[in-house]
Amino acid sequence: MLRYNKRSQGGEVTMKLWKATLVLEILSFLVLATALFMRHKAGAGVVQTLSTRLIALAVLIIFYLIIFGLQACWYAWLHKKNH
Repeated sequence: MLRYNKRSQGGEVTMKLWKATLVLEILSFLVLATALFMRHKAGAGVVQTLSTRLIALAVLIIFYLIIFGLQACWYAWLHKKNH
């Protein structure tokens, strides 16, 4: 017999939301990294060299490391709440 457990139901929903958010973050990172690496000119019209592309990629990686750190904190909070 199935029992309705309100707490586990809510935990499943928030974990699914966490997973969906993580997938969206990874996809947005991949799209932005590809766009940064594929463009030939910056917004100011300056030709992008390999070093400027790598610097832009490093800035993007630092930004997403902060986001993924917050995502890890959210996961730890969910894991602690569900167990």
